[in-house]
Amino acid sequence: MDDAITYRLLLEYDGTHFYGWQIQAGRRTVQGELEKALKPLMGESVRVTAAGRTDAGVHALGQVAHFRSLKPRPVGVILSALNGTLPLDVRVLEASMAPLGFHARYSAKWRRYRYRFLHRVSALDRNRAWFPPFDVDWDLAVRESSALLGLHDFTAFSKTGGDSDNPMCDIQAVSWNRDDSGLQFDLRADRFLRHMVRSIVGTLIDVGRGRFEAGTVKKLLESKEREGSGVTAPPQGLYLVEVGY
Repeated sequence: MDDAITYRLLLEYDGTHFYGWQIQAGRRTVQGELEKALKPLMGESVRVTAAGRTDAGVHALGQVAHFRSLKPRPVGVILSALNGTLPLDVRVLEASMAPLGFHARYSAKWRRYRYRFLHRVSALDRNRAWFPPFDVDWDLAVRESSALLGLHDFTAFSKTGGDSDNPMCDIQAVSWNRDDSGLQFDLRADRFLRHMVRSIVGTLIDVGRGRFEAGTVKKLLESKEREGSGVTAPPQGLYLVEVGY
């Protein structure tokens, strides 16, 4: 497909009723819905590749994806046609032609994820944030998170048997913000391992609730032992916010 055009999509989706990004037999996925909507539009089957393969229940505010096709289509037509066909829990925010060699996953220089915590149980936000059901010293959790900055081996915070042979990730920025509903924890890194953010969040919460002592994150990064980290936080609080190129 040397003459193929690379199209780039910027997406948002509510992951509540998706079994993640990646196509799986018999499961409803974001990739599956996009490829189903693109087939009649492009007149051929296309494969859509994302910057980050989000898990079941995880949301996106700024997922980036690309597909290649020999069929030229105006990007405005692609945008309007997809949004007229896709289910309402997936929206295409932008459609554009990408430069030669662009790859949504491998061209990305960094990704930013956000985890949302609630101050109380919410009927409206129950699938979009997490209310930890115990007392948490948030100041302690915030201080603990500073140990994440820099280039580290994140084996201790990754899913056992994950799909990456390289555990090294460079955490470029960590930030916390408070609003009326709760807290937001943002992490920006060159790459993330599977379940890494949720494992980090669970460990920070376990430090804040007194289950682990201060300094646990630093020790886990040094030990590379997954068994010593905290629980994996639930998926509904996690968002892929932005991808940088």
